[in-house]
Amino acid sequence: MSKETSPDHVPPSTGHPLAVVLYPTSFAGVIILTVTQLLLYVILLGFTPPRSLLRPAALPLLTFLLWNLYQTCYLGVPLDILNAMIGGFASGWWVQYIVSALILQEHYPTAPSSAPQNAVPERSPAKKGTFWNRTWYGLKKINSQRNLGTEKEAKKIPHFSTSDPSYVPSRRAFLVQKGAAIITCYLLLDLLTLNPPDVSSNATTFSAEKVRLLSRITELSGEEVKTRAMASIGQWVASYIFLTMAHSVLAFATVLLRFYEPRDWRPLFGSITELYSVRRFWGYVFVSFFLPFNPLL
Repeated sequence: MSKETSPDHVPPSTGHPLAVVLYPTSFAGVIILTVTQLLLYVILLGFTPPRSLLRPAALPLLTFLLWNLYQTCYLGVPLDILNAMIGGFASGWWVQYIVSALILQEHYPTAPSSAPQNAVPERSPAKKGTFWNRTWYGLKKINSQRNLGTEKEAKKIPHFSTSDPSYVPSRRAFLVQKGAAIITCYLLLDLLTLNPPDVSSNATTFSAEKVRLLSRITELSGEEVKTRAMASIGQWVASYIFLTMAHSVLAFATVLLRFYEPRDWRPLFGSITELYSVRRFWGYVFVSFFLPFNPLL
């Protein structure tokens, strides 16, 4: 699933220093921009007070770096899947920063936690030193939209087992499951893009006069109905597979490195069997997409 540079998106000349800064076309540029953003998020969340002017002042810079990362990924990442994963993670950090740092004004706790007795204690690999504790807090906060095991845990998070909500797989079983999920999802996405459709007729098939549906229902041909159905269903299926793979990659890596435990990575989506109404679709099966805003709802 390689990608060639589009003729409509030609990288700027590298002869000008500003062009190199705005469009670093190498994969090293992608890594530098990603790490830079992550470090800024960690510093702002872990080392600044809740009403610090640095938090809103840094938002334009973070937005610029995110936009710059999009351009860099497009030009410097050969795989579409990797391109989408990097952009998705960075976008999630940006949204989480707005909610956590600017709206909720969360910050490193300096007083004893008021968590209920039955809440799982928040874990940190750093046992000593305020610097490392604050660093871990910022890293955890920017990546913890669901706040599992805390007093702020989002509602309706799916469990590992619908019949036994207390069940948590062992570390080995969890890694095997997530490893299998990563391989399966990658192969499915590769299969979906194995025979890309002919785009030469897109200007006609998706022309402006064909955007309307109900007002021209009697004019629809069987081929147009088929195209609309396949495009709509295919988009949801591909998104489901891709997001499952992205979630599995992060879960596998962080549990393997012992940053998190399996209980910190409950399923991203609810059971497909619960998908029998619009309310259940958005409220349970795809609830994870609204988790950054859960404390506001």
